[in-house]
Amino acid sequence: MPADGDKLPPGEVPAWRTRVQYAVDADGRAGLRKHRSHEVQPIDHCLIAAPGVSELGVEKREWPQMAAVEAITATGSNDRQVILTPRPGGRLPLVELDKPVSVLRVDEKDGGVHRVHGRAFVRERADDRTYRVGSGGFWQVHPQAANTLVRAVMQGLLPRKNDTALDLYWRRRPLRRRHRPAHRREGRGARHRVRQARGRGRPPQPEGPGPRPHRTPARSTRSCPAPASPSAT
Repeated sequence: MPADGDKLPPGEVPAWRTRVQYAVDADGRAGLRKHRSHEVQPIDHCLIAAPGVSELGVEKREWPQMAAVEAITATGSNDRQVILTPRPGGRLPLVELDKPVSVLRVDEKDGGVHRVHGRAFVRERADDRTYRVGSGGFWQVHPQAANTLVRAVMQGLLPRKNDTALDLYWRRRPLRRRHRPAHRREGRGARHRVRQARGRGRPPQPEGPGPRPHRTPARSTRSCPAPASPSAT
């Protein structure tokens, strides 16, 4: 299911990726790893990076003693964030980018992500709700992916009061947040009885910590992936 704005004239690339992980070479230049290689190719601009990422100017700066720089721009707010991964024994540089940004670092010993200054989260918006995505937390990189997924599932289910739904994968946060208040868990399995369809009679949740975001198992700095439309699967 393509999202709005995904179809472009031939030769144009959709700039939609809201999270870009740059590798840093020995000279402190940000770039991307070549295909099936650890070699870093410095770049001036990631073609599929969202405007909020490109506006930071990560590629124009030098990143001495860093192994990787991840740039994040939220789709539901003006929040921007960079996560720095130092080389062994490396010290953090002074971060001066073209836009205000929160700075976090990956700990060399335990791999945890810690706040240096600014917010430790970014505020994302989906299905008329605001979510706080913590440092290292997962969120769809396409700005319309979460809404597209929720819309596709709701259109396919068309749930009504007293319907029974079997959920096989309960990790997609917008869907989990949307349905959890409307379900009554039956036993230890994933079977639920819908008590209220589509959240009727319940106002949207105000911004808050919400469910704890799960961590991505590993941080990758491989080459920028080819653009693709968000899928409902």
